[in-house]
Amino acid sequence: MFNSERHGYTFFQQMHIYHALVTMSWGWFFSIVLSFFVLVNLLFAWVYFIVGAEYLGIDSTHTSWHQFWEVFFFSTQTFTTVGYGRVNPQGLLTGAIASIEALLGLLAFALATGLMYGRFARPRANILFIENTLISPYRNNSTGMMFRIVHVNQSQVIDAEATVILSLVEPTGAQGAMTRNFYPLELERRHITFFAQPWTIVHPITEQSPLWGMTKEAFKEASGEIVILIKGYDDTFDNVIHARSSYIAEEFEWGAKFTPMITSSDTAFIAFDIQKLSKYDKVELPRQD
Repeated sequence: MFNSERHGYTFFQQMHIYHALVTMSWGWFFSIVLSFFVLVNLLFAWVYFIVGAEYLGIDSTHTSWHQFWEVFFFSTQTFTTVGYGRVNPQGLLTGAIASIEALLGLLAFALATGLMYGRFARPRANILFIENTLISPYRNNSTGMMFRIVHVNQSQVIDAEATVILSLVEPTGAQGAMTRNFYPLELERRHITFFAQPWTIVHPITEQSPLWGMTKEAFKEASGEIVILIKGYDDTFDNVIHARSSYIAEEFEWGAKFTPMITSSDTAFIAFDIQKLSKYDKVELPRQD
């Protein structure tokens, strides 16, 4: 489930460094890269400073603070293999340290380049989900559970398919024990060939539906939640993409209908306003007898 916590893991079992670096936001990624770069060079600068700045040809008459920043920037030049040449190692020990740092710099930049490529090349479905799932009037004086999504990338998604699973905590047996049950929901349209416009996914609440006759209060009491999987073929990545989301009971809006997203256009194209994706109007629901 998406709204769940995992306990009992050790620290090392939770470590998935590559997955974290590839999936985190760009801001966090560049912050980590920059922090790593600065910390490594501070470490090597400290080593050079302890060995002696004079072994790098730095004038010993300068202040300690000035000497430290000289060796720090020498470290950055060595780490990046720039090597301006004004400051250079003199002696076996400083030469060995600089060689080790240059090797680590090559490995670090190769790793960072691979991570950058992985972040750019990873197939990603930029699909927006509505903020709330609605329980709305549906055809033939009935009701339906519905939400809508939109693909905001310029690439084409073909053969899009939706899977929706309902989760309810229900009593089992005579002991009053509670268990979480899962129900695949039948959809009005599970598959569309071209996902080029907003798609409203509807589960008709018929007598065969596990939501039949359920009230808002009963749904909350049962810790109701739906889990959604959207998959389709993206022609840009030449690969299958996936998007996942879930809605808990507090994110259901009972007695509402969507505000239309279609807007007027002076061209032959169909225009829709993505800002209206989560907009809805309150309405009365028909009775379910």
